[in-house]
Amino acid sequence: MDRATFVSDDLQRRFADDGAVVLSLFTPDRVAELRDEVLRIYTGSRSGWHSSNESRDHEYRQRVHDALADVFTDALSSTLDDYRLFNTSILVKWPGEDGAMGTHQDWTFVQEDRFRSVTVWCPLVDVEQRNGALELLPGSHRVLTHARCSPLLPETYDDPLRGLGDGDLASWPLTAGSAIALDHAVAHRSPPNWTDAPRIAIAGAFVPTEAVLQHHYCDPSGRVWAFDIPDAAWFQTFDMGQRPHDVPCQGERPFAPAGLSAPELLDRCRPADIGPGAVPDPAAPPAAPRSRLSGLWQSLRSRSAPAVDAPEVDAPAVSDLRPRTFQANALEVQFREQGYLVVDLLDPAACAELRAAYEDLEHGNQWDGEFATGFHTTMYDERVEYRRKVFSLIGGALEPALEPILADHRLCLANFTVKLPGGEPVPGHLDWNFVDEDIASSATVWCALEDVPEDHGALTMLRGSHRNVDFIRPVNVRDYDRHTSLASGDRVPVPVRAGQAVIMDNRMVHGSLTNRSDRTRVAASVVVAPRSVPLNHYWIDDDGDLVQFVIEPEFFLDYEIGKDPTASKGVVSRSVVHGAEFA
Repeated sequence: MDRATFVSDDLQRRFADDGAVVLSLFTPDRVAELRDEVLRIYTGSRSGWHSSNESRDHEYRQRVHDALADVFTDALSSTLDDYRLFNTSILVKWPGEDGAMGTHQDWTFVQEDRFRSVTVWCPLVDVEQRNGALELLPGSHRVLTHARCSPLLPETYDDPLRGLGDGDLASWPLTAGSAIALDHAVAHRSPPNWTDAPRIAIAGAFVPTEAVLQHHYCDPSGRVWAFDIPDAAWFQTFDMGQRPHDVPCQGERPFAPAGLSAPELLDRCRPADIGPGAVPDPAAPPAAPRSRLSGLWQSLRSRSAPAVDAPEVDAPAVSDLRPRTFQANALEVQFREQGYLVVDLLDPAACAELRAAYEDLEHGNQWDGEFATGFHTTMYDERVEYRRKVFSLIGGALEPALEPILADHRLCLANFTVKLPGGEPVPGHLDWNFVDEDIASSATVWCALEDVPEDHGALTMLRGSHRNVDFIRPVNVRDYDRHTSLASGDRVPVPVRAGQAVIMDNRMVHGSLTNRSDRTRVAASVVVAPRSVPLNHYWIDDDGDLVQFVIEPEFFLDYEIGKDPTASKGVVSRSVVHGAEFA
């Protein structure tokens, strides 16, 4: 099937593999406007789960479509490859246990051996597992290829989706205004909303402009019938459960499921290049880093991360004079608002190669770190040659992958962060200053070399904390209480898959969870800063003065952390800073 869904080749590759990609659609102001409009026209219940498509009030469904049709068409016009909108909906999950949606696939809407149909699902509030984020089974659209019909599948069908457990689908938290574009054949579900506020989302469904819309109906005897739908407006008046009677019937269609068990389905959904026990061929040429944004494939026992995509989607211009971190305006806007993003950075072969390189290093005394028992970061090693080797290995892998994503940045520091099985949580904290943060921002790129679900020591973020940092963080002073008081609320886990990187502003309060698995977690990270501003390093001297060092990047290759930096190579100047807060 060669008909593309997305204009972007990169989005298309990921959509074909995973059946879903993440896009950035709307600014916070536009999200607020849409949320107000949705609540104005909403006429559903105030409990459980509501889909406007299931309402028998056809006028209500038409009002929903009138309100949302141009919204989705305009937002996706430059992203989808000659697709037309045929349906829209409001989806609200009210607080309480009765709002869960079980694992299912959406109906078949096109001839899927020639075309793919897609729903773009956009939350108007931040969503995570506790308020009902979508959970997906990436790759299931390539495996479960039978017709999906209303009102139910034939009773004789032994559906493997019923055998999937709590950890078998990937949860996808999103910020308000981001969206998941998912193939209608991808298996998905959502848990209850355990918060005290409704989870509000909107969705638009698209098909290729030239494709004939279809609907499949399963009659009480279990026979499946196919109907052509000449006019998309039919979906605003069709009531679920009824046999279509006013559109052409193309006859009975065989229902031919794959006949898989749940474990077989999970195994079949794994990508071919990362199957169970797959080991990259060392003789093969290295694959090019993907340097692409926000894919969906996760270890099927993992949780996925909030990701951001679609630099081709318009976003408001960034107007201040701070050097930008990202080339794509949409990413820059969201990074400044959220403080972190997740991108796909390395392919499986590159991850395996870098992990093997870490194992081959001659490590020193690794487990005496200041943060937590069972946690280690290589930048604290006293040996200069060891740190230089680490910088060479990580920089060689991450720098070319970051080049098409970041603006004009340079690498300052590279580091493996390692957490043993049972390794304790790293408390919430801020990283040091690397630049004058009144005029610029630095960022840490933390790339997982294996799937890192929550129970494997995933990172955590304190949302909004980066906007409240107005003090300097010297290397030899760290006030954890001050750091974690910068924003209210709990720290949010950010689970990722192998090759995904969390890119976070160095003003972001972050930590990591306990590694409850039986595997050592290894990640590779770099600090990046704009080339256009000087690099800084701060130290509290013996007199209690705050000292600012202007440094060159090679400073971190020579400097032994925790020692007075004055005599280190790469120091350009030293001066005492008066009147500045530090913590």
